[in-house]
Amino acid sequence: MQPGLSRWSVRDWCNAELDELAAFTALLRESLPDQRAGIVLRDQVRRSFQRFLQTRPAGERARLRRGLGAHVDITEEVDFLDGTACFLLREEPGMRRAYAISLAGDLVHLLDVRGFLRLRESLVLGRSLAGHIDFGIDFRPFQVLPEEAGSQADIGSGAARLARMIEGALRDDPAALPPRLLAWLGGRRLAGRSLLFQTPPTDVAGLRRRLRQAQELMAMLPASVPMADLEAEFALLGFAPGWGRSVGRAQETLALLERLLRDPRAEDLLSLTNRLPLVQRILLVSVHGWFAQKDVLGRPDTGGQVVYLLDQARALEKHLRRLWREAGVEIEPEVLVLTRLIPEAVGTTCDQPLERIQGARRASILRVPFRGPDGQVLRPWISRFQVWPYLERFAEESLGAIERHWGAPPDLVAGNYADGNLTASLLARVWGVPLVVVAHALEKSKYLLSDLHWRDLERDYRFSVHFLADILATNTADIIQTSSYQEIAGGPREMGQYETYEAFTLPGCYRVYSGFNIHSSRFMINPPGTDTERFHPFGDSRAGDEAREQQVERMVVDPEAVPGALGALRDPTKPLLLTMARLDRIKNLSGLVRSFARRPGLPAACNLLIVSGVTRSEDSEDHEEREQIRILNELMRSELLRGSVRWLPANCARLLVADFYRYVARRRGIFVQPALYEAFGLTVLEAMASGLPVVATCYGGPASIIEDGVSGFLVDPNRPADLEQATLALLAADGEGRWEAVSRAGLRRVHEHFSWPGHARRLIMAQGLYGLWHALYPTQREVRRGYVAALHHLLLDRLIAEAWPEQG
Repeated sequence: MQPGLSRWSVRDWCNAELDELAAFTALLRESLPDQRAGIVLRDQVRRSFQRFLQTRPAGERARLRRGLGAHVDITEEVDFLDGTACFLLREEPGMRRAYAISLAGDLVHLLDVRGFLRLRESLVLGRSLAGHIDFGIDFRPFQVLPEEAGSQADIGSGAARLARMIEGALRDDPAALPPRLLAWLGGRRLAGRSLLFQTPPTDVAGLRRRLRQAQELMAMLPASVPMADLEAEFALLGFAPGWGRSVGRAQETLALLERLLRDPRAEDLLSLTNRLPLVQRILLVSVHGWFAQKDVLGRPDTGGQVVYLLDQARALEKHLRRLWREAGVEIEPEVLVLTRLIPEAVGTTCDQPLERIQGARRASILRVPFRGPDGQVLRPWISRFQVWPYLERFAEESLGAIERHWGAPPDLVAGNYADGNLTASLLARVWGVPLVVVAHALEKSKYLLSDLHWRDLERDYRFSVHFLADILATNTADIIQTSSYQEIAGGPREMGQYETYEAFTLPGCYRVYSGFNIHSSRFMINPPGTDTERFHPFGDSRAGDEAREQQVERMVVDPEAVPGALGALRDPTKPLLLTMARLDRIKNLSGLVRSFARRPGLPAACNLLIVSGVTRSEDSEDHEEREQIRILNELMRSELLRGSVRWLPANCARLLVADFYRYVARRRGIFVQPALYEAFGLTVLEAMASGLPVVATCYGGPASIIEDGVSGFLVDPNRPADLEQATLALLAADGEGRWEAVSRAGLRRVHEHFSWPGHARRLIMAQGLYGLWHALYPTQREVRRGYVAALHHLLLDRLIAEAWPEQG
């Protein structure tokens, strides 16, 4: 649906021979339950093509594979309406085209985005109503940064691309832009004082002379001399403290600035922003679920994001403390995690307004309650699908709470998930500070055709609000941080989460002509790390490991050891397949149990250990979790699984997660992550860091973590045979060397590519780059944010009021 981006044209379709195309289209239509209208998805299209080939003479099949088959390979779906079939082709991520084909085979024409969305609406509303409601959202005219077509490999490398663009801008406009760079540096302040210059410099040539004088002064001294000894001389040259703690550090930093003014280069810009002290306070926003340091994991809406944010807060504080110390400025940086206060805290600390984060000096959790329209505090927990009417007031009250706590706004705001991102966008807009959004998991990609059939899901999920909030918050952001390339652009077998927002329609509600551009330079891949002190290999014993692993063994082996646990293992000596996740449909634990039952080789070779949720539906407050509990209980009553599956409720393992990994690894077991789609996969990292081989879903983030067949295995969660093959390859009696090799490769992969210090460094460096860009081009961001504000008030507020009239 982007002209000029695809090599396929209408002529190519015609050259595929219209009679063969018509015959194949007719065969596709036969697979529809309703012959008048419907959708055939990617996998069914490919299976149907294989059936089609069998109907053709053997001598023609090779030609058909090269011609029509090339189109089939990149077909995402085929939509049928009356006498028309619409083929949606995806040649590359972010590059889609739609072709309308008459079933008679006598007409093929290219559809633009409006035509394609109207055709999809007709599948639901009928032709007479489609297109009558036409609230269109289009962010293409409001691009803040130049959008390079680039190669697919450039997707997600936003910081490096932005550094190259700033280099080009400084070279192309040497009269205007370098003074703006100096003004931006001169505007960095701490406690009312300039951090880098006594007064903001405006004369580039004069500053370059002073830089040379400073270098000459420092050249006469050993690199270890404290810069405090030269404070008076530097002040006479116009410099403030902040360039370095020692002469050697200050020399390097000033040399970078001098080279940048003389001969701008992207690598010098990256190095400079990597060492300047530009951020003192960071606000992390996470609204839904139960956010605390203990006794919350496994509760509804509560899982890996808690671990992620607590580790991230510690890593950011530690990195900033080192950065300021090396800059020669004595301050304590601070990090706040803003979340919701829940008065009915059910044995957690979620009712405490302020809680210090363990393992950090100045990092805390700040909690602000939700309030109803009458001003009364909402006391119980509510699901993430019900938080929307409370967020604007929550953001307003959080503004005051944060400024009372700090006495000033933060330097950077980072949102998490749709609700946290929307809240963070409201706060950042008021303060005018840089905004980072982290989706973690975009809901639209979790539920098949959730946009087209949104009305069927609206009561439970409020997708009309949720999808729009994703779009508005993300288009407010300066940095869109993702954990993997797949999160943005997917892979050959599936679209990326962000890619699915490129263009879509909620029939009868609104259309999105351009939601995200996955080639945007705002996208930055910045994977998290894992706590390698806690998640360490099973052979690297630490104090208390043995006692805790014995506790884990009792939970696994003794049927009576854990209240609420289900299943008893007939032969506890077998290796274990361990899985740990929330009981959401998308996590697919019920699918894993089905696969385990359907492949007899699995129960024969190993036992399945599930650590998740609660085992009784009446103990859950979440409708989706209750349904998964019901399904798992039914499956576990199967004779096929008796004696082979043990299900432990998550609360028994909250303090023993790392010990479960090590216990299973010590017994040569495997960790299984079976999600239908996983945005990243923190549990995959944790297991690998513990020396436990992993078999994980091929859909989503694990494909960025695991080198398939080397540091783990990627499998299709819909194919039980794939799971069986990977598992038995690791568990085979003659394959012990394979288990060891995968374990070692997983450890190496984690330590080389997934570290929290690297994550913190990249994020702070990017904040400096994007802050500089907006200083060079100050109006671009505001134009887009104005459009976001209009959509928020015209559409989002109306949808929230319609969904929750009692909150109006």
